[in-house]
Amino acid sequence: MERQTIALNEEYAGKVRPTLIFYITVAILGGLGNITVILVYCFRMKKQDNRYFIPVLACVDLIGCITNGIYFHLDDASQFIYPSDVLCRLLSFLVIFNNGVSGHIILVIALQRYLILCRPFGRQLSRSLRRLALFIICVLSLIYASPVLFASGKIRMTLLYNDVNVTTESCSQED
Repeated sequence: MERQTIALNEEYAGKVRPTLIFYITVAILGGLGNITVILVYCFRMKKQDNRYFIPVLACVDLIGCITNGIYFHLDDASQFIYPSDVLCRLLSFLVIFNNGVSGHIILVIALQRYLILCRPFGRQLSRSLRRLALFIICVLSLIYASPVLFASGKIRMTLLYNDVNVTTESCSQED
């Protein structure tokens, strides 16, 4: 790697260091919060059918804290010397997939709460329907996140830095 590329990357990383510290802090706090939710819901609370999705959402969000933290850390700390094409594709996919699963679980939780509160004597989500909903959520998220595996990757660019052409490698999505 050229010295100019490393200097450019270090300069950029220095400028975005406060953002990086914020990402790491949020990832750690989110991870601790989700671990707490998992422990409380799985070991301290009575088993109730209407709380089926909360521990699942906490697990998904814990994975999201880890993958998003790594993705944004690498995006800031290695903006111009990204370490791996496979890592870029995998993390880009996981960020979209995980956030999709998380968002859709929240929608199903809203549906479940609506049924419990507004239709207490009507049909509720059975265990098999809840499992089917999770399966459909995962399949849908997989379908719309999978194109990122092909559309993202390490992209080489030439930039002008200190009046010198510098070749960089960034993680990006193709247009």
